Amino acid sequence: MPFCKIDGLQIHYQTPADLTNPQGQRILYVHGTGCNGGLWNRHMAEIAEAHTPVAIDLPGHGKSSGAGFRGVADYTHFVMELASSFGWERYLVAGHSLGGAIALATATYDHTHVSGMLLIDTGAR
Repeated sequence: MPFCKIDGLQIHYQTPADLTNPQGQRILYVHGTGCNGGLWNRHMAEIAEAHTPVAIDLPGHGKSSGAGFRGVADYTHFVMELASSFGWERYLVAGHSLGGAIALATATYDHTHVSGMLLIDTGAR
C-alpha cells in the first residue's frame, strides 16, 4: 500500500502502474465526498498499459490519515503535493463531484503542470 507523507499526514494512493517508469499521460484521479480512490480502480486498470494513473485518498477518506477538510483549497494542496512527490512535470487531473471542484482548483493553481482536466458530475459556480 503506497503512502506519501504530506504536512504530517499519511496520504494513501493507489496505482496499477509502475511509477518508476511512467508512460503515456500521467493522470491523477480525485474522488468526491464520502468516497475514496478505489472509485477509480476499474478505469485505472483499463488504461494502465498505456498511461500512468494514480488515485488519491484525500485526507480523512479511505486509508489516508487526518480529518476531512471543509474547503476545496485545502484538498487542492494535497493533490498538488502528491503530484509533485512523483516528480511529474505535466499531468491530467480527473475528478468526480467534489473531486471535480478540486481538479478545477488544481488546474487553476498549478496551471504550469496541469495539462488538462476530466470533470465528472461536477457543479459549476
